[in-house]
Amino acid sequence: HLLFKELKHRKGERMLNEEEKLMLNEKQLSIYNETRKWIDGLSGEVLDLVKDYDHVMMGNKTVVCTAILKTGFEITAFSAPINPKDFNLELGRVLAKRKVLEELMSLERYHKFNMNNPMRSTVGVVVLNNGAAYDYVGEAE
Repeated sequence: HLLFKELKHRKGERMLNEEEKLMLNEKQLSIYNETRKWIDGLSGEVLDLVKDYDHVMMGNKTVVCTAILKTGFEITAFSAPINPKDFNLELGRVLAKRKVLEELMSLERYHKFNMNNPMRSTVGVVVLNNGAAYDYVGEAE
């Protein structure tokens, strides 16, 4: 039986309040703070690509995060502790969000490299002697 819970949607992550911090052990709090610091340190150029984030909880210890980009493209990642007793919803949210943003950064690096690489794939139209036109996808010379 799969337990599926929709979590309240928040564009921006909120910080843990003092009561929630008490629910984390020392190691979890350290991971949470380090992850928030990493997310907060990202450039606006990366964060501005995202229109919204959606989070859902699946089962008893898995948080899934989907970033919906302004282009409509979606990137999804998840977070789940090895031991279900270590599960914390907010920690899971920020860890899944970090994974999504890491994937977005990876895709952006590839896109920028491909746009600046003279050997990137090109798309063009080939017109044959009989007048027929075909899309051509190949390597640049």
